Amino acid sequence: MSADGVPSHYTSYLLRVWRIARSERTTCRALLENIATGERVGFSDLDGLPVFLEKQTPDTCNEVAQNESCATGTDNGGQDA
Repeated sequence: MSADGVPSHYTSYLLRVWRIARSERTTCRALLENIATGERVGFSDLDGLPVFLEKQTPDTCNEVAQNESCATGTDNGGQDA
């Protein structure tokens, strides 16, 4: 845990999604902005978004049995306070 009380594995993103109409087809675009660093990553469709997020996720978050709080996004084991 960092000095400000945020877990060290914590990452926060701002997600922007918009639609673009081309001829008879509508597609979605997305932009993720890392809140801490300001880094921006653009996506020409929504398929790449979960792939990117999985690559950014620590291995412990991918193994729910090891760390349920990471997978649920809570620090109380997924139970409401």
